[in-house]
Amino acid sequence: MRLFEHLCAVALLAVAVAGCAPDPLSPPPDLRFCTGAQALTDDGQDGETLANGTIVLTFDQGPAERTWELSDFLHQEGVAATFFVNGKNVDGREWALQKMMDDGHLIGNLTETHTALTNLTTDEIIGEVAQTDAKILPFVPGGKFFLRAPYSAWSPNERKALDGSAMKKYVGPIGWDIGSTLTDKSAADFECWADEHQLDAATCGDLYFAEITAKKKGIVLMHDGPLDAPNGPTVDMVKYLVPKLKAAGFKFARVDQIPAPKPPPNELPPDAPAPSVAQPDVPGEAPSNDPCHGRR
Repeated sequence: MRLFEHLCAVALLAVAVAGCAPDPLSPPPDLRFCTGAQALTDDGQDGETLANGTIVLTFDQGPAERTWELSDFLHQEGVAATFFVNGKNVDGREWALQKMMDDGHLIGNLTETHTALTNLTTDEIIGEVAQTDAKILPFVPGGKFFLRAPYSAWSPNERKALDGSAMKKYVGPIGWDIGSTLTDKSAADFECWADEHQLDAATCGDLYFAEITAKKKGIVLMHDGPLDAPNGPTVDMVKYLVPKLKAAGFKFARVDQIPAPKPPPNELPPDAPAPSVAQPDVPGEAPSNDPCHGRR
């Protein structure tokens, strides 16, 4: 095995994210990375490996009435986002998923009914993920399957349940770093619009901006749904916030473009192949600077 192939194989075994192929609205070259076998983990994934100045916009619990408008705005701004949808909201709104896919966004699985998976049996856990999987499958090109656990309720039991089913194809669960709580220096859109606060879009957007600039990077939690909650103002807030973030120099990535964590120095996965001496490229094969060349 050539040395560069060995290094890529180690990375493939060490990470839990998917997709090397370029996507619509792909990020600059410095945001592209070698990715590997998909996997669910006990701890999930956050935005720790993102470079400073890079954020990942995620939207939960749609699609809803203004999802089309939100998707279109982000597309016009050259921003690719990730939409974690609930299967129960997809029926009759497949057009919204088509729009998101056409606009270069990634569609993820937030389960069928947005029930905490930790309260369910093994069969129920699998069913929650599988039902939504069947609905979003036509709109997830490239086999990039990402899962977010409702309420971030997750434990090794949920991971084991899905690992024993066809739903083990998912990566995740995908968490978030920004957007959990409404304070004087941070925001959560679902709290901004609540009756006890009733903030306007700019005020909520400024609080998101304050948290993003303080943390410098991360996965941002927002909501374009659910259908029975007043999250429509999130669209107006995003229209206010995105130009402000771009002016501040922030870059945007999708969940599948989060850099993979590096393995510890001098430490290989237990079943990784032994290092070998580098060999010249196969005669007739053009040399490649891609460390994952031939390994995707």
